[in-house]
Amino acid sequence: MTVFGNSAILYASRDGGNSLIDMVNQNVPASLFKFFEFLPFSSVLTVMGLFLIITFFVSSSDSGSLVIDTLTSGGGKEPPVWQRIYWALLEGVVASVLLLAGGLEALQTMTIVSAFPMLLFIINGTYALIKSLRADDLLLSSVQNHSTVVQYAKASSSWKERLDSLIKHPSSNEASRFFQVIAKPALHELATELESRGINVQLDEASDDFVRLVMKNEDVEDFSYGIKIRSFPVPSYSNEDNKKYCRAEIFLHQGGQDYDIFGYTKDQIIADAITQYEKHLHFLHLSN
Repeated sequence: MTVFGNSAILYASRDGGNSLIDMVNQNVPASLFKFFEFLPFSSVLTVMGLFLIITFFVSSSDSGSLVIDTLTSGGGKEPPVWQRIYWALLEGVVASVLLLAGGLEALQTMTIVSAFPMLLFIINGTYALIKSLRADDLLLSSVQNHSTVVQYAKASSSWKERLDSLIKHPSSNEASRFFQVIAKPALHELATELESRGINVQLDEASDDFVRLVMKNEDVEDFSYGIKIRSFPVPSYSNEDNKKYCRAEIFLHQGGQDYDIFGYTKDQIIADAITQYEKHLHFLHLSN
Protein backbone atom coordinates (compact mmCIF):
# COMPACT_ATOMS: atom_id res chain seq x y z
CA MET A 1 0.00 0.00 0.00
CA THR A 2 2.80 2.42 0.88
CA VAL A 3 5.19 1.64 -1.98
CA PHE A 4 2.57 1.35 -4.73
CA GLY A 5 0.41 4.20 -3.42
CA ASN A 6 3.24 6.70 -3.01
CA SER A 7 4.83 5.65 -6.29
CA ALA A 8 1.52 6.11 -8.15
CA ILE A 9 1.13 9.60 -6.67
CA LEU A 10 4.71 10.41 -7.72
CA TYR A 11 4.22 9.23 -11.32
CA ALA A 12 0.80 10.89 -11.61
CA SER A 13 2.27 14.24 -10.54
CA ARG A 14 5.01 14.10 -13.17
CA ASP A 15 4.81 14.85 -16.86
CA GLY A 16 3.25 11.92 -18.66
CA GLY A 17 1.24 10.84 -15.65
CA ASN A 18 -2.06 11.86 -17.21
CA SER A 19 -2.42 8.45 -18.80
CA LEU A 20 -2.31 6.83 -15.34
CA ILE A 21 -4.88 9.30 -14.01
CA ASP A 22 -7.19 8.66 -16.97
CA MET A 23 -6.93 4.90 -16.47
CA VAL A 24 -7.84 5.24 -12.78
CA ASN A 25 -10.89 7.30 -13.73
CA GLN A 26 -11.95 4.78 -16.39
CA ASN A 27 -11.09 1.40 -14.92
CA VAL A 28 -9.63 1.07 -11.43
CA PRO A 29 -8.68 -2.66 -11.63
CA ALA A 30 -6.89 -2.17 -14.96
CA SER A 31 -4.99 0.86 -13.62
CA LEU A 32 -2.72 -1.51 -11.67
CA PHE A 33 -1.24 -2.82 -14.92
CA LYS A 34 -0.99 0.70 -16.32
CA PHE A 35 0.98 1.60 -13.21
CA PHE A 36 3.36 -1.30 -13.88
CA GLU A 37 4.31 0.33 -17.20
CA PHE A 38 6.07 3.11 -15.26
CA LEU A 39 8.27 0.62 -13.40
CA PRO A 40 11.26 -1.46 -14.52
CA PHE A 41 10.53 -5.07 -15.56
CA SER A 42 6.89 -4.20 -16.23
CA SER A 43 6.25 -7.54 -17.97
CA VAL A 44 7.51 -9.52 -14.98
CA LEU A 45 5.43 -7.38 -12.61
CA THR A 46 2.35 -7.93 -14.78
CA VAL A 47 2.76 -11.71 -14.61
CA MET A 48 3.32 -11.55 -10.85
CA GLY A 49 0.28 -9.31 -10.44
CA LEU A 50 -1.90 -11.74 -12.38
CA PHE A 51 -0.59 -14.65 -10.30
CA LEU A 52 -1.33 -12.86 -7.03
CA ILE A 53 -4.82 -11.87 -8.18
CA ILE A 54 -5.58 -15.47 -9.19
CA THR A 55 -4.33 -16.89 -5.89
CA PHE A 56 -6.32 -14.23 -4.01
CA PHE A 57 -9.56 -15.17 -5.74
CA VAL A 58 -8.89 -18.92 -5.54
CA SER A 59 -8.08 -18.83 -1.80
CA SER A 60 -11.06 -16.55 -1.12
CA SER A 61 -13.39 -18.86 -3.05
CA ASP A 62 -11.95 -21.91 -1.32
CA SER A 63 -12.42 -20.35 2.12
CA GLY A 64 -15.94 -19.21 1.30
CA SER A 65 -16.83 -22.65 -0.03
CA LEU A 66 -15.52 -24.27 3.14
CA VAL A 67 -17.61 -21.94 5.32
CA ILE A 68 -20.78 -22.56 3.28
CA ASP A 69 -20.10 -26.31 3.24
CA THR A 70 -19.61 -26.37 7.00
CA LEU A 71 -22.84 -24.43 7.60
CA THR A 72 -24.89 -26.61 5.26
CA SER A 73 -23.45 -29.72 6.93
CA GLY A 74 -24.75 -28.64 10.32
CA GLY A 75 -21.37 -27.53 11.61
CA GLY A 76 -19.56 -30.73 10.65
CA LYS A 77 -15.78 -30.56 11.02
CA GLU A 78 -15.14 -32.76 7.96
CA PRO A 79 -17.88 -32.01 5.40
CA PRO A 80 -17.91 -34.00 2.11
CA VAL A 81 -15.36 -32.85 -0.47
CA TRP A 82 -17.83 -33.16 -3.36
CA GLN A 83 -20.19 -30.77 -1.54
CA ARG A 84 -17.40 -28.24 -1.15
CA ILE A 85 -16.61 -28.50 -4.87
CA TYR A 86 -20.28 -27.98 -5.66
CA TRP A 87 -20.42 -24.72 -3.72
CA ALA A 88 -17.17 -23.50 -5.31
CA LEU A 89 -18.51 -24.19 -8.82
CA LEU A 90 -21.83 -22.55 -7.98
CA GLU A 91 -20.02 -19.41 -6.77
CA GLY A 92 -18.07 -19.30 -10.03
CA VAL A 93 -21.21 -19.72 -12.13
CA VAL A 94 -23.05 -16.93 -10.28
CA ALA A 95 -20.06 -14.58 -10.60
CA SER A 96 -19.70 -15.37 -14.33
CA VAL A 97 -23.40 -14.75 -15.01
CA LEU A 98 -23.28 -11.40 -13.21
CA LEU A 99 -20.13 -10.37 -15.11
CA LEU A 100 -21.67 -11.30 -18.44
CA ALA A 101 -24.98 -9.63 -17.62
CA GLY A 102 -23.79 -6.32 -16.20
CA GLY A 103 -20.04 -6.34 -15.88
CA LEU A 104 -17.97 -5.69 -12.78
CA GLU A 105 -20.37 -3.03 -11.51
CA ALA A 106 -23.25 -5.52 -11.42
CA LEU A 107 -21.07 -8.02 -9.56
CA GLN A 108 -20.02 -5.41 -7.00
CA THR A 109 -23.62 -4.26 -6.50
CA MET A 110 -24.83 -7.82 -6.01
CA THR A 111 -22.02 -8.46 -3.52
CA ILE A 112 -23.06 -5.45 -1.43
CA VAL A 113 -26.77 -6.35 -1.56
CA SER A 114 -26.18 -10.00 -0.65
CA ALA A 115 -23.80 -9.06 2.17
CA PHE A 116 -26.27 -6.65 3.82
CA PRO A 117 -28.20 -9.41 5.70
CA MET A 118 -24.90 -10.35 7.34
CA LEU A 119 -25.18 -7.09 9.25
CA LEU A 120 -28.09 -8.57 11.16
CA PHE A 121 -26.06 -11.68 12.01
CA ILE A 122 -23.15 -9.52 13.15
CA ILE A 123 -25.43 -7.50 15.42
CA ASN A 124 -26.88 -10.70 16.84
CA GLY A 125 -23.37 -12.13 17.25
CA THR A 126 -22.29 -9.00 19.09
CA TYR A 127 -25.18 -9.37 21.51
CA ALA A 128 -24.32 -13.05 22.01
CA LEU A 129 -20.67 -12.17 22.65
CA ILE A 130 -21.59 -9.58 25.28
CA LYS A 131 -23.94 -12.08 26.92
CA SER A 132 -21.23 -14.76 26.94
CA LEU A 133 -18.65 -12.37 28.41
CA ARG A 134 -21.06 -11.44 31.18
CA ALA A 135 -21.70 -15.12 31.87
CA ASP A 136 -17.95 -15.81 32.00
CA ASP A 137 -17.46 -12.91 34.41
CA LEU A 138 -20.28 -14.25 36.59
CA LEU A 139 -18.76 -17.73 36.54
CA LEU A 140 -15.33 -16.41 37.51
CA SER A 141 -16.70 -14.23 40.29
CA SER A 142 -18.60 -17.21 41.71
CA VAL A 143 -15.32 -18.96 42.56
CA GLN A 144 -12.88 -16.09 43.10
CA ASN A 145 -13.63 -15.96 46.83
CA HIS A 146 -12.98 -19.67 47.21
CA SER A 147 -10.93 -20.71 50.23
CA THR A 148 -9.54 -24.16 51.01
CA VAL A 149 -9.52 -23.54 54.77
CA VAL A 150 -13.04 -24.83 55.33
CA GLN A 151 -12.53 -28.01 53.34
CA TYR A 152 -9.25 -28.71 55.08
CA ALA A 153 -10.55 -28.00 58.55
CA LYS A 154 -13.56 -30.29 58.14
CA ALA A 155 -11.44 -33.42 58.16
CA SER A 156 -8.12 -32.28 59.51
CA SER A 157 -7.07 -34.10 62.65
CA SER A 158 -4.34 -31.66 63.63
CA TRP A 159 -3.37 -28.06 63.03
CA LYS A 160 0.20 -29.30 62.72
CA GLU A 161 -0.76 -31.28 59.63
CA ARG A 162 -2.25 -28.13 58.16
CA LEU A 163 0.94 -26.17 58.87
CA ASP A 164 3.09 -28.97 57.46
CA SER A 165 1.15 -28.94 54.19
CA LEU A 166 1.75 -25.21 53.81
CA ILE A 167 5.52 -25.17 54.31
CA LYS A 168 6.39 -28.46 52.66
CA HIS A 169 7.59 -28.65 49.05
CA PRO A 170 6.82 -32.19 47.88
CA SER A 171 8.98 -33.96 45.34
CA SER A 172 7.63 -35.46 42.13
CA ASN A 173 7.58 -38.93 43.69
CA GLU A 174 5.57 -37.69 46.68
CA ALA A 175 3.16 -35.85 44.40
CA SER A 176 2.76 -38.90 42.17
CA ARG A 177 2.05 -41.11 45.17
CA PHE A 178 -0.51 -38.62 46.50
CA PHE A 179 -2.13 -38.47 43.07
CA GLN A 180 -2.40 -42.24 42.64
CA VAL A 181 -3.31 -43.18 46.23
CA ILE A 182 -5.55 -40.28 47.31
CA ALA A 183 -6.56 -37.86 44.52
CA LYS A 184 -7.72 -40.29 41.83
CA PRO A 185 -9.52 -42.64 44.24
CA ALA A 186 -11.31 -39.61 45.74
CA LEU A 187 -12.76 -38.60 42.38
CA HIS A 188 -13.60 -42.22 41.57
CA GLU A 189 -15.50 -42.48 44.85
CA LEU A 190 -17.36 -39.23 44.18
CA ALA A 191 -18.18 -40.32 40.62
CA THR A 192 -19.59 -43.63 41.86
CA GLU A 193 -21.81 -41.84 44.36
CA LEU A 194 -23.04 -39.35 41.76
CA GLU A 195 -23.85 -42.13 39.30
CA SER A 196 -25.82 -43.94 42.00
CA ARG A 197 -27.93 -40.78 42.29
CA GLY A 198 -28.68 -40.74 38.55
CA ILE A 199 -26.21 -38.01 37.54
CA ASN A 200 -24.39 -38.35 34.23
CA VAL A 201 -20.69 -38.38 35.14
CA GLN A 202 -17.55 -38.91 33.09
CA LEU A 203 -13.99 -39.43 34.32
CA ASP A 204 -11.12 -38.24 32.17
CA GLU A 205 -7.82 -39.99 32.92
CA ALA A 206 -5.90 -39.14 29.77
CA SER A 207 -2.51 -38.88 31.51
CA ASP A 208 -0.67 -40.01 34.63
CA ASP A 209 -0.69 -36.54 36.18
CA PHE A 210 -4.24 -35.38 35.46
CA VAL A 211 -7.71 -36.62 36.35
CA ARG A 212 -10.98 -34.81 35.76
CA LEU A 213 -14.57 -35.42 36.79
CA VAL A 214 -17.22 -33.96 34.48
CA MET A 215 -20.95 -33.73 35.20
CA LYS A 216 -22.68 -33.61 31.83
CA ASN A 217 -25.71 -31.36 31.34
CA GLU A 218 -27.81 -31.07 28.21
CA ASP A 219 -29.08 -27.50 28.39
CA VAL A 220 -26.57 -25.76 30.67
CA GLU A 221 -22.84 -25.58 31.12
CA ASP A 222 -21.10 -28.75 32.30
CA PHE A 223 -19.37 -28.89 35.66
CA SER A 224 -15.73 -29.94 35.60
CA TYR A 225 -13.37 -30.61 38.50
CA GLY A 226 -9.84 -31.67 37.62
CA ILE A 227 -6.65 -32.34 39.57
CA LYS A 228 -3.31 -31.86 37.83
CA ILE A 229 0.21 -32.33 39.14
CA ARG A 230 2.34 -29.33 38.15
CA SER A 231 6.05 -28.73 38.67
CA PHE A 232 7.56 -25.43 39.89
CA PRO A 233 11.01 -24.16 40.95
CA VAL A 234 11.54 -24.28 44.70
CA PRO A 235 11.26 -20.72 46.12
CA SER A 236 14.50 -18.94 46.90
CA TYR A 237 13.43 -18.41 50.53
CA SER A 238 13.30 -22.17 51.09
CA ASN A 239 16.30 -23.98 52.54
CA GLU A 240 15.53 -27.22 50.70
CA ASP A 241 18.04 -28.82 48.36
CA ASN A 242 15.50 -29.77 45.70
CA LYS A 243 15.34 -27.52 42.63
CA LYS A 244 11.77 -28.51 41.75
CA TYR A 245 8.64 -29.24 43.72
CA CYS A 246 5.11 -30.24 42.75
CA ARG A 247 1.61 -28.96 43.45
CA ALA A 248 -1.73 -30.70 43.00
CA GLU A 249 -3.72 -27.86 41.46
CA ILE A 250 -7.43 -27.66 40.72
CA PHE A 251 -8.79 -26.99 37.22
CA LEU A 252 -12.45 -26.15 36.68
CA HIS A 253 -14.38 -25.70 33.44
CA GLN A 254 -13.15 -22.10 33.17
CA GLY A 255 -9.50 -22.99 33.75
CA GLY A 256 -6.96 -23.33 36.55
CA GLN A 257 -7.76 -21.99 40.00
CA ASP A 258 -4.13 -21.72 41.20
CA TYR A 259 -4.64 -23.41 44.56
CA ASP A 260 -2.96 -26.56 45.82
CA ILE A 261 -4.65 -29.54 47.49
CA PHE A 262 -1.55 -31.62 48.16
CA GLY A 263 -1.86 -33.13 51.62
CA TYR A 264 -5.66 -33.36 51.53
CA THR A 265 -7.37 -36.57 52.52
CA LYS A 266 -9.94 -38.19 50.23
CA ASP A 267 -12.76 -36.67 52.27
CA GLN A 268 -11.22 -33.23 51.99
CA ILE A 269 -10.86 -33.52 48.21
CA ILE A 270 -14.46 -34.67 47.89
CA ALA A 271 -15.57 -31.79 50.12
CA ASP A 272 -13.67 -29.33 47.94
CA ALA A 273 -15.23 -30.76 44.76
CA ILE A 274 -18.72 -30.53 46.27
CA THR A 275 -18.07 -26.93 47.33
CA GLN A 276 -17.06 -26.03 43.79
CA TYR A 277 -20.16 -27.82 42.49
CA GLU A 278 -22.28 -25.78 44.88
CA LYS A 279 -20.73 -22.61 43.47
CA HIS A 280 -21.43 -23.88 39.95
CA LEU A 281 -25.10 -24.43 40.81
CA HIS A 282 -25.22 -20.92 42.24
CA PHE A 283 -23.82 -19.59 38.96
CA LEU A 284 -26.46 -21.51 36.96
CA HIS A 285 -29.16 -20.06 39.20
CA LEU A 286 -27.95 -16.50 38.64
CA SER A 287 -27.40 -16.92 34.89
CA ASN A 288 -30.90 -18.32 34.33
